[in-house]
This record gives sequence, C-alpha cells and structure tokens, in this order.
Amino acid sequence: MRSEKLVNLPTCLVVCLLISPLPARSAAIDLFPVPVSTATSLFPGVDDEFLEILFTSGFTFQFYGSIYNSVFLNTNGGFTFGGGDDDFDLTAGNIGDPGVAVFWGDMDAGAHGADIRSNQMVYEQLSDRFVITYTEFQDNDDASWNNTATVTLFSNGTFVVDYGIILSEDILVGVFDGTHIDDRFSEVQSIYPNYQTNGTGIILFDDFGSGPTIDGDLNNKTIIFEVIPEPSTYALITMLVLGGATLRLRDRKKAESRTRSCSWM
Repeated sequence: MRSEKLVNLPTCLVVCLLISPLPARSAAIDLFPVPVSTATSLFPGVDDEFLEILFTSGFTFQFYGSIYNSVFLNTNGGFTFGGGDDDFDLTAGNIGDPGVAVFWGDMDAGAHGADIRSNQMVYEQLSDRFVITYTEFQDNDDASWNNTATVTLFSNGTFVVDYGIILSEDILVGVFDGTHIDDRFSEVQSIYPNYQTNGTGIILFDDFGSGPTIDGDLNNKTIIFEVIPEPSTYALITMLVLGGATLRLRDRKKAESRTRSCSWM
C-alpha cells in the first residue's frame, strides 16, 4: 500500500481552510465571445448598447445612499444604476443616472480587427462582490487605443478600480450620483473616502467637457472609492462610557495627587 506524503502546513492555515468557506461564485461571463458580432454578443449589439445584469447570490450594491439589485453595463466603458445609458463620448453632466465612468468614451469590441480578441469585457458574481474585467477593450476612434481595468464592487458601496494600461485619450473618468448639483474635479488619488466626503460626483478626466484630458495618468493605478461606515449607536454609547470613565479616572488621580501633596505640608 502506497503511503501518502503529508504536507506540513501551519496549523492556523489548516484551521482557516477548514472553517472559512470560500465566497460562492458563478462562472465568469464573457460578454463578447469571439468572433465578436451582434450574433455572439450578450448585449443587443456590439456598439453603443447597454445590458442590465441582475445581481445573484444575495448580493446588492449600495450607491449614493440607494441599494441596487442590478447594474446596467454598457459597451462604452462605464456602468449605471437604476437605468441604462448607451451614449458615447459624454461629458460628466450628460450622465443622467447614478454611475461610474471607468473609461467612458466610444468603445467598440468589434472594431479595428478586435473581433478575434476574447474576454474584452467579462463579469463575475461572487456572494460578497461583483467584478467587471476589461482586457484590451477596443476603442472605436483609434486602432491603437484599447483599455484594461478591473472593477470590484462590494455591497457596502466601496469599490476598487485596478487600472492596467489606458490608451484612449478622449474619455470620461469619474463617479456620479446623476444629479450633478455639486460635481468636483479631483486629481488622481489612491483613495476617495466616502467618495471624497461631500459633493454629487468626482470628475478625474472629462475630455468632452471642461477637462482635464487624460495623458497616461491612470496606467497601473489602483483607486479605492471607499464608504466608511458610521459608528453604530452601540459603538457611540461605548465611546461615551469609556470616555467618561477615562475622565473620572483622570480626575481621581489629580485629586489623589493633590491629597498627597497636602500631606507633606
């Protein structure tokens, strides 16, 4: 009988592997199977289209205070919530629904010979996140332009954009609640806490609007749009109680110090 060789793993790793279930996930879906065409695309067509994807596995996404059960992906490098938008070469103010412009321009997965390139736009659903991956997603305006990025949505509203190489030059990049009452321009940062705390949108690049224009600024950058949860009532009460206890302890020590000082007089 052949004996099996046991691999010595750290105890904590073995325990974690045994008790920590992996997030449930569905198969990754290629939205533009090759050869890319209207017949093979999961969108109604290849160019200037949108498609609603229903979240599964109990996942929802909170965005600017609203909770969504689906996302509207489009073929131009962006996505929206509550409604779809298939327009191209937009300014920030043109986006009428809450949404994210990853590299929103005039993309076309079948243009300039890209119809033989697989996995240009893929999505994957996990129980705790929703992932959209763009790989050399072709721009319609220039054969040499294509864009690579991965967007990961977490249910609390935090999302992460991992950019690869962004070659398109006439694009919109930003995040918006759809009202545009107080959109704000910002330089590229690694993190935007609470989507920069105030305002109705963050504009990083807006080539067809009031600028600025992108020039390689996103290449290999990771940007976190973070939602910081407000303290719960229990946490606030705990902080108040601990704070009060700290003040009482400080006052008692001061009193004891004064008493010792007086005893020496």
